[in-house]
Parts: sequence; structure tokens; C-alpha cells
Amino acid sequence: NGDVVSVNIKLAKPNKEMLSEIFKIGIPAFLMSILMGFTGLVLNLFLAHYGNFAIASYGISFRLVQFPELIIMGLCEGVVPLIAYNFMANKGRMKDVIKAVIMSIGVIFVVCMSAVFTIGHHMVGLFTTDQAIVEMATFILKVTMASLLLNGIGFLFTGMLQATGQGRGATIMAILQGAIIIPVLFIMNALFGLTGVIWSLLIAESLCALAAMLIVYLL
Repeated sequence: NGDVVSVNIKLAKPNKEMLSEIFKIGIPAFLMSILMGFTGLVLNLFLAHYGNFAIASYGISFRLVQFPELIIMGLCEGVVPLIAYNFMANKGRMKDVIKAVIMSIGVIFVVCMSAVFTIGHHMVGLFTTDQAIVEMATFILKVTMASLLLNGIGFLFTGMLQATGQGRGATIMAILQGAIIIPVLFIMNALFGLTGVIWSLLIAESLCALAAMLIVYLL
């Protein structure tokens, strides 16, 4: 139509409202990344008490779970702009988008769980021939893969809070996702040893998912 759009850097002056919106989204994402790394370090310290066998077993299962987990994280992060765009304009479409993501997470979860319970040993066997590690890594893989659905729900609800401008709720969720596992690890390790450390992953994800649903409901 002949119209020309130009950009002038001098006019791009950030104001308080703009910075507030940026930090509402940025701070939860920053905290989540930092705390996930920290909790991974704490978990490895607990596993180190049970030797290289435990660390190797968890390392293998972690790599295998990481494939579907990263796909789910991508879905949850990618849907944030869609939710934000439709939050005020078309809530019906927003709900459809959220349902589509939940269904996608569910399909990924079912496919991965089916694979783990049918060919889990073979998947782990690609990384090691040590039978003791294969057995332990397969057990860890089943537990961590079971937490995949809950993990996805937590990521999605955190994204929903970010998209709808609920910065406080998103920040709380980011902190909980990194902090809940630490007391759970101490308790489960004291009660059940290595098995308790492994199950603490699923317990922590369950608590995070419940907290996410409660926060979304209250806000």
C-alpha cells in the first residue's frame, strides 16, 4: 500500500511499565534455570554417597529422559506468546491452545512410558554392559519418566502465569520447582536410602504440580 515503517532507536525509551513486564517474564525463567542447576548438583551429592554406580545409573537415565523433557519444555515455552495474545482477545482460543498442549504432553508421556516399560533395558544397554548399572538405571528411568507428565504440567502452568502477567505466581512456581526437592531428598534419603533418593524425584514433581494447580486456581 506504499506505507513505510521506520524504526528510530532514540524513540525506544524503556519506561517503568515496560521494564516491569519484562522482569515479570524474565525473573521466573532466570530463577528456574539457576535452581534447576542447583538441584541437579544437590541430587548428585546425595547419589555420590552411594558410589559411582549410583551416579552412572542416574546419568544414563537422565540423558534418556532429557529427550522428551526438552520437547515438552519447548512446547510449554513456545505456547506462552499464544496464551498471552489470546488472554484478553479470545479466551476460548486460549483454552483450546492450553488443551492442545496438555494433550500433546499426554501423548508424549504415554509413548515414552510404553517404550520404557517394554524396551527400557535395551535403551539403557546402549550406554553400558554392566548388568548392575543396567538394572538400576532402568529402575531410575521408570521413576523419572513417570514424573514427566507432572513436570510438563508444572512447566505449562508456570508459562500460563507468565503469559497472563501473574509475575508473582510465576516466580513462586519457579522457586518451588527448584526448592521442593531439597527437603524431600533429605527425608527420603534418611528413611529409604538410595531408593528413597530416586523416588524423591517423583514426589517432588507431584508436589510441584499440585502447587502449580493451586496457584493458577487462586490467581
